[in-house]
Amino acid sequence: MEQFYRTLVKSQSQKIGSAIPFVVLLQQGYFCNVYGTTADHLHEVLGLKVIDVPGKPHKAGFPMVSIDTWTEKLVALGYGVCSVLQLENTDTKRVRLDRGDGGKETQRTISPLETACFFQERPLAIVQGEQSLIYFVTSNEYIEYDGNVLEKLMHHDPVEILCSDDELVRSLRTLFPKAVLRTQFPNASSPLQTLRSYLTKTSHVAEIENLRRSEHHTTRFSLRMDARTIQNLTLFGSQRPLFKALNKCKTHFGAVRLRTSLFTPSQDRPSIIQRQTEFKTALAVPQLGMLYQRMPKKLILANSRHPLYRTELAKIVQTASSLKKWRAIIEGAVAEIVSWNQWASDCAACGLSLTTCSVPAVDALVLPSPTSFSEQFDELVQKQPFQCRWSKSNFLETNVKNEHLVRTLPDSKILKKTKTTVQFDTRDVQRLRLAFLEDELNYHVVALRQVKDWVSNFKESYRASMFEGFADLDRIVSTAHWYDSHRESWCWPDFVDGPFLAQNVTLPKYMTDGRSLVPNDVESDQFVLYGHNGSGKSTYMKAVGINLLLAHCGLPVFASAFRTPVRDAIHLRFGSNDSLAEGKSSFDVEMEHAHHIVTTATSRSAVFCDELGCSCDVPSGEKICHWYLDRFKDIGCFLIFATHFDIAQAEGRQFKEMGGEFKVTVAGDERTRNAVKIAEECGVPASVLYIAETILKH
Repeated sequence: MEQFYRTLVKSQSQKIGSAIPFVVLLQQGYFCNVYGTTADHLHEVLGLKVIDVPGKPHKAGFPMVSIDTWTEKLVALGYGVCSVLQLENTDTKRVRLDRGDGGKETQRTISPLETACFFQERPLAIVQGEQSLIYFVTSNEYIEYDGNVLEKLMHHDPVEILCSDDELVRSLRTLFPKAVLRTQFPNASSPLQTLRSYLTKTSHVAEIENLRRSEHHTTRFSLRMDARTIQNLTLFGSQRPLFKALNKCKTHFGAVRLRTSLFTPSQDRPSIIQRQTEFKTALAVPQLGMLYQRMPKKLILANSRHPLYRTELAKIVQTASSLKKWRAIIEGAVAEIVSWNQWASDCAACGLSLTTCSVPAVDALVLPSPTSFSEQFDELVQKQPFQCRWSKSNFLETNVKNEHLVRTLPDSKILKKTKTTVQFDTRDVQRLRLAFLEDELNYHVVALRQVKDWVSNFKESYRASMFEGFADLDRIVSTAHWYDSHRESWCWPDFVDGPFLAQNVTLPKYMTDGRSLVPNDVESDQFVLYGHNGSGKSTYMKAVGINLLLAHCGLPVFASAFRTPVRDAIHLRFGSNDSLAEGKSSFDVEMEHAHHIVTTATSRSAVFCDELGCSCDVPSGEKICHWYLDRFKDIGCFLIFATHFDIAQAEGRQFKEMGGEFKVTVAGDERTRNAVKIAEECGVPASVLYIAETILKH
């Protein structure tokens, strides 16, 4: 077996090469094994137990029931997983050999290489210079971009990235820490040709034939946000993001739909109005809470990796365990379709429906009842001259005291003896057992044929995309239910041409750790924001930016009034952090982002700059602020510019000034905190604070 395993690894290595590290998993009965150096390597990286017995193969393995768990661990580490699975067990192989069908080797099948994008069904990104390609595994579609590589990748959040540019790889590791980065995969003449090469090496040849360009995933009408803006808005991540505040979806695919909607706010007015109409309809339903409580919690059929979609009919094994497995899969699918159709009907009856929520009903699987041999077994037991019973292995079993009686039976044979029992066999028992096994095999043949017919009909009638409407309905109902429980803190935005106006702007309490945010107003399209350190300038700008994003997603905003023109982009320049991975200082990162904003912003854009120029000396920082303020004024974009420099009225520039307290309240304490006060709270010595106070006074 070890030699056979080495042959498999060698053949796969010739096909895949060194571009993708891979592991071959070989099924042997109820276990999956690896051999030789692969076993030692998986012991080091995953802690898989190695079996090293003299005279036996050096191997490591795990039960077949946990193959998905171990495959998930391997693909997360960047490995491709090639599974070699058995198509028959001992019984079916014996029947096949008796009939003279095929050779003596156990029939097996080799699955295509499972990598991170195929296993998790999330996008694959290919980056070559300024060109990028996003491949959507679930729909077998791709979309190509030219320029703004990081921004485009942030929109789609790929799980696997092919890129050989060292400088760009450092940025990708920073922005996508959980993604699998493949830097050794050879580039072809274009990202599309590289994708074809990737699909060929991973044995997904059928996908190449049906590969098509996607128009559904295009972001042509999406409001533009660069990668650092998405980070600064705290839309996703672990630091109390907006997504976690809004995500009350009961299914994984509903949450994916919500995440996608936050990634792709629209700059198309009809699209925004359509999204608003969906949520307004849901919020107007009196039974919204009841619908949310009754919503099914599983939507597995929306996953194109479901066994009903991916399993080939030839791979459905004719065994009792296989029949039990597929019967459970089919019954679960039928129950899921019935429950979601019923819930969608309840939603429609309440006035909430989507045209895409229409999945045809499915017939249940009806299998014949197997022949019962219980009466014949009981009759055979009663014929014995002593008390005995049937064992689990279909042999007779009696007390060890009856051993001498067993030996007196005609054609009897003692099979196993313990301290308390004797297991034996007779000619009559053999005849009955063979009849039982033959009938069981015939039953499996008939039942598996019906299972294959049902699966074949299901493949013809259903696709994973048909269940996406239920995911959308989950997103709408769950999000609307959350907003319905917080009606006192939001309003619907108005999209009108004219000046921007917002009153009592705030944030969800989840994002502020349950504390209340001081409500503030916005009454000008361009102004300079002043305030002491810790007064809440950044929080104020983030609140305005997040509500502007929610408005373009078609969602209510956290304000008492909100009026804005339709924007084409949101830009937030926050913080002064360096990037060690990219080899850039704080000032490099700051100027690079500011330059990107000033070169891409239009009169319809919204720009938020927080303490620009703070990463260099004061005279240089002040001049930089002067220049950028002039450029933003010429562009005519919506602008909130927070700074400590006195530049609002300099050189004839007339910007509205705004100052005061914007911070989060803590137990009603709204005292002003300045830099010296913050330094004192952080433990700076009193002598240093005295000198600082003296300098400030003069």
